Amino acid sequence: LNIPQTWSPEVNSGLGGSILPVMWSWPLNLIFGIGSKIGLDFAILERLGLLAALALGWWGMTRLSSKLGALIYLTNSFFILLIDGGQISLALAYGILPLCIYLYQKNDIFNFSLASLVLSIFDIRIIYFLLILIGLDWLIFRRKLINVLKIGLVTGVLMLGFHSFWLIPAIVNKGVALPSGYASATQLDFLSFANWKHALFFQQPHWYENVFGKIGKLHREFVIFPILALMSIYLYRKSRETWYWTLVLGVAIFLAKGNTWPFGNIYTWLFTYLPGFNLFRDPVKFYFLIALGYSVLIGQIKNIRVMFL
Repeated sequence: LNIPQTWSPEVNSGLGGSILPVMWSWPLNLIFGIGSKIGLDFAILERLGLLAALALGWWGMTRLSSKLGALIYLTNSFFILLIDGGQISLALAYGILPLCIYLYQKNDIFNFSLASLVLSIFDIRIIYFLLILIGLDWLIFRRKLINVLKIGLVTGVLMLGFHSFWLIPAIVNKGVALPSGYASATQLDFLSFANWKHALFFQQPHWYENVFGKIGKLHREFVIFPILALMSIYLYRKSRETWYWTLVLGVAIFLAKGNTWPFGNIYTWLFTYLPGFNLFRDPVKFYFLIALGYSVLIGQIKNIRVMFL
């Protein structure tokens, strides 16, 4: 529980250093700090965060897709291991992302701006995924550019204003630099844990032991995800919505495998040259979009029996 500070004496093995690259996380840390001050220990706060992630995920997915889609979104190996690893801020961002894209598609400028701000507080990197979803949405649906610019302007002003507590020091400091080595493409060689099979089967590569760097064997039962998605694509092939989520899923599967075969050099190029892409040293985070793609596609099957007719 403290005011935001650009310098911390606790980093660099106690020698101190700039914490500008992670200052965006201060609001969520403040919430946990307030909880601590009123007598809630971290175990309780962590569980409250989990409940919030589940509630947000269910609420958003039932609007974006269906109850079946929400069930898939909240019971897959990726989300389970987020929780198992204690990554509550990422789990909260995972929970609210479906609501953000739903509000965007409804052109609800006010609520979309607020939801996007909350998403940036949970984990600002996930805004990048929201931008990918919006870009692909414009590509498929060809929404009026003036509406996209309007919602972007309102959201941008709100977010810039709120995050000015660290953006202004960053500008004065001539930018925010990632820690040494974080922006090096060599990081991808040992952080590209998922191959194309893991990504296609929607199996978190560390499933189920969740030991960092220990890749689990591919479990055949996960083939149910691409099978059901293909059935949904066939059944609803005339829907532009179907092809939008198919494109999202395809892009996400390709990116989630990082620099592994095939065409791994594309991820390396994006990491090196595309602004902001070097935030994703760990390509498994693109499972956010795989989860959305599979959940919406499978969730749109209104009656499971229709698949066998």
